[in-house]
Amino acid sequence: MPPLPRPRRNQTIRSKSLWFADGNLIIHAPPVQFKVYAGILAARSAVFNDMLSFPPPPEGNEVVDGCVVVRLFGDDPGEVRWFLKAILDSSFFEPPPTPTTLPIIRAILRLSRKYSVPYLYTRALAHLHSTFPTTLQAWRARDTTRTIPPIDNTPFVTLQLAREFGLDWIVPSVVYCICSHPLEKTQKGAVWDPPKEVGEEWVRVEEKGEGEEGKTVLLDGDDRDMAVSCGLSLCSCRIGRVSRWLFARIVGSIAYASLNPLSPTTRPVFVGGLCPPCREVFKRECERLAGEMWDALPRFVGLRRRGAVSFNG
Repeated sequence: MPPLPRPRRNQTIRSKSLWFADGNLIIHAPPVQFKVYAGILAARSAVFNDMLSFPPPPEGNEVVDGCVVVRLFGDDPGEVRWFLKAILDSSFFEPPPTPTTLPIIRAILRLSRKYSVPYLYTRALAHLHSTFPTTLQAWRARDTTRTIPPIDNTPFVTLQLAREFGLDWIVPSVVYCICSHPLEKTQKGAVWDPPKEVGEEWVRVEEKGEGEEGKTVLLDGDDRDMAVSCGLSLCSCRIGRVSRWLFARIVGSIAYASLNPLSPTTRPVFVGGLCPPCREVFKRECERLAGEMWDALPRFVGLRRRGAVSFNG
């Protein structure tokens, strides 16, 4: 959608995209007015249904273009436009796998919660979940299933949304995503102005995830030899012992998240010198450690467990 024009002082703007000639209700989100359908809005939103059920005041309702005016306070007109569009145009904000954008999701979350439109709220959560999933299997497939494009600062904005709406379930995968980039890249050119306590908390998390001093290893791993008795006298597994031990540490530690240890595509770099039987054992061990690391992410970000969420609606 094109950006809304800048109004002159006290000027009212009629929305070009949401001004239906046969509409019977004016929504006024200063300075923009939207001419929509009262019946559709009341059917989708419990709050608007209640508002439209109130008897008119003694002096009568404000009327524009023959329609009653409902004034909204504190709502961004651009976000109101997306919200109303999602209600009135079923193709505008469809569930996954249809792509969308993070600004639209943010608008839908805010206004669907404020005006009680549950199906839009859970739909917005489903889009967030497609990009920051709660299972390791879904994380590995996210590049093909995500509905939010991978643009700069997406994880940071999502982290702010998690704070705003209490979405604890999304925080572990968002933090892992952030930690998968070097700290200098994360900070370079980023425009991010969170509340002071959020900024301080992020710095602590980054220091845990990327700092050379005092790296946080999630697993209580030991330096055990992962070699197995493969029965081959010429097995060269001793050569690959160091690489296997190193990769086990990588898979089990958020400190090495920039190497993307949760991805199976990282593994082949470390299988040199392994015979086929030992290679299979190594692969299974990597899967086990990756699963343990994923399960430990909530504890790493200060949560007791990964919260559950429903995407019905």
